Amino acid sequence: MEIFTNSASQTKKLASNLAKKFKGGEIIALYGNLGYGKTTFVQGFVEGLGFKDKVQSPTFVFVRFYGSKPRIAHIDLYRIKSEEEVLDLGLSELLEDENTICLIEWPEKMGRLLPKNILKIRFKFVSKNVRNISLKKDTPCTMRLYLDTTDRNKKIIKLFKGSKVIGKVSGIEDEFILIKKILKNSNVSIDDISRIDVNKGPGSFTGLKIGVSIANSFNYSKGKIKSWGDLIFPEYGAEPNIGRKRG
Repeated sequence: MEIFTNSASQTKKLASNLAKKFKGGEIIALYGNLGYGKTTFVQGFVEGLGFKDKVQSPTFVFVRFYGSKPRIAHIDLYRIKSEEEVLDLGLSELLEDENTICLIEWPEKMGRLLPKNILKIRFKFVSKNVRNISLKKDTPCTMRLYLDTTDRNKKIIKLFKGSKVIGKVSGIEDEFILIKKILKNSNVSIDDISRIDVNKGPGSFTGLKIGVSIANSFNYSKGKIKSWGDLIFPEYGAEPNIGRKRG
């Protein structure tokens, strides 16, 4: 959904009306440069839930709270320089709190730590008083890769979205090269992949080993592997045509 507002009061009214649809446990990511209306939006959102607190951007304290049922957490990450600094803030419990609505300014600073299934609102400058505001729900990904390595001289990789094939490549190159190619051709990132399926491969359980190796590499690139306990290992008692990827 895309909306144009012609004044700060209209931006507040939009936020106020939207706020009434939230009960707690939601995350709203606010994108836009300085002066584009993010804090103005938060002011209207807080007012929309009946709170009279004065809203100030928490640039130097990172988080300000308003109300209690539900509680609103206004998070500003403008001064954050890395994902490590985000981790140091200890936001995970706050973001998972079912009684809290989190509004995050500069959410791009969270990188891979930004949760999925959130509302993303983007503010664009049009003129002195006019703003273009777009709203989009970031839904959980349903994309998966299928690896057929039966013939080492012609490996086949397919990309599925739900039950539909949206990409296919084949060749003798390394599996990672083929995966990189199919993701690029389909304009899909590693973060969009939720599962990896494999066949048996050219030898006993070879396909499963390949799938597990790729899943571990994916998770490592996403920062999900910090110790040996985070690794996925082949399950020799399981059906060898199923390879799994955490997260």
